[in-house]
Amino acid sequence: MKRHHRSFRLFALVAAAAALTGCSSLGEGVPGAAPEAEQAEQAERATAPAAAASADDQVSADAASDAAPTDAAAPTSGASLAVEASAPAQDGGARGRARQRRERDERVIRLWQDPEFQRRLQMSYIPLTEIEPSATTLEQEELAEIVGLVTEGEAGLEEARLLIERMRSDASSAVVHFWYGTIALQQGDFEAAKEGFAKAVDGFPRFLRAWNSLGLVQAQTGDFAGAVVSFAKVLELGPASADTYGFLGIALSSTGDHVGAESAFRMASMLDPANFEWKVGLAQALGAQARFPDAIAQFDALIKNRPDDPQLWLGQAQAFVKSGQFSKAAENLEFADLLGGSSVDTLRLLGDIYTQEQLYDSAADAYVRAIDLAPDQAVAIGLEAAKGLTSRNASDAALAIVEHLESIGSQPIEGEDGLEVLRVRATIARAQQDTEAERAVLEEIEAADPRDGWAIIQLGELYAREGQYEKASFRFEMASEMEGFTGEAQLALGRMLVKEGRFADALVALKRSFREEPRDDLANFIDQVERASKAAR
Repeated sequence: MKRHHRSFRLFALVAAAAALTGCSSLGEGVPGAAPEAEQAEQAERATAPAAAASADDQVSADAASDAAPTDAAAPTSGASLAVEASAPAQDGGARGRARQRRERDERVIRLWQDPEFQRRLQMSYIPLTEIEPSATTLEQEELAEIVGLVTEGEAGLEEARLLIERMRSDASSAVVHFWYGTIALQQGDFEAAKEGFAKAVDGFPRFLRAWNSLGLVQAQTGDFAGAVVSFAKVLELGPASADTYGFLGIALSSTGDHVGAESAFRMASMLDPANFEWKVGLAQALGAQARFPDAIAQFDALIKNRPDDPQLWLGQAQAFVKSGQFSKAAENLEFADLLGGSSVDTLRLLGDIYTQEQLYDSAADAYVRAIDLAPDQAVAIGLEAAKGLTSRNASDAALAIVEHLESIGSQPIEGEDGLEVLRVRATIARAQQDTEAERAVLEEIEAADPRDGWAIIQLGELYAREGQYEKASFRFEMASEMEGFTGEAQLALGRMLVKEGRFADALVALKRSFREEPRDDLANFIDQVERASKAAR
């Protein structure tokens, strides 16, 4: 099958060279080329097996691993729920919003690897003479030799690349630069291809095929702003294919022009109704415009055709989340997980939804699945989830996550991560009113790090709840001397002194806390204590 795919590629290259070098047929000027009457038959024979061509004739599969996922793949962050649906805020630093930067779009990677697209790309090498530059006589002769090498396959491409690099100069025609870009593209050297096509359009601004090829390479390398300019030039110069409109849609959506992307995807779908990717792009463009009912309806139609595609369930889940339909979003995310399409982010999003809906056991289960999917991120995922659940008084669910976190490694969690796990355990024990468990954990932290101000303050509060005011006061004063804990420690001391009825001493501590960390609620509390102090005199 590889041979057939190469034969079609070579046929397209030879056909292009024949036209550019002035040959009246493929049989003239290129040894071994088929007569013109046989071109269509050869193309027909080569096209069919091209669909099964191996990955080494296309872009390297390694490129796919560099892509950056997109809305169609997996939600960029579970924290999006909190922002977009007004859920209680959580620490989402490691799960930030989608960044505005150049990065390769996985849709481009997937389309580039499609054999049918590769066939159309190779056919685009054949010139459109009314909007094509011409080569000099000497260039025609040299290009004929280069094309002869190209017909020899991969090894020939290497030598052809060397020859065309030698013949290129600032004075070369646009045809030479285009051929350089074409050969580099066939070798997967996208940067060199982009440079060649750019010089071709600089030398001949009406060079439609060079603009189109430049746009495709720009999209492949993540230069979406450049791709928009190049594809717009193609539309200006002449008729465009479904691929041009489709890749323009991807480029427009990646630069934030979702209205333009919608129009481009509609045109692409009209010209190539069988291409599923353009319909997915349309659904995403509708969602990006906050037209959620339209996006959801579009995804419904797509899911009916491909119910086993997890990316469609995930795409629709995002539209459900953004429109506030959390239960439906959770159903979609669960379907995607059953189909094997979950990522860490989608499972964390699922956990966030269950937390929002107060289904805490289900939330813990989703977070545990996320932990198991990414063991290298287990501590970060587990701690964030447990803290979020603890803040909602879902201590049992939080404890389940911590216990799972502690069970997955062969060694105990050590260092700062280990101390943070202990802090969460202490918080859970306090929420569950398990004083002995809380005391044991806090003392373990204090033994491991005698300068842990948080643990010392928590121990002081525990002693205060037990009425051991002297022990509590000692802990609060100790923490007050630690950088970053003075305000919190003095506030805890002040509250304890108020409880004892020692208002004057309490005011001293509270005012010191206010100087360290001014807060409106603390100012109000100080006013109340002052009034109580006056009333007690």
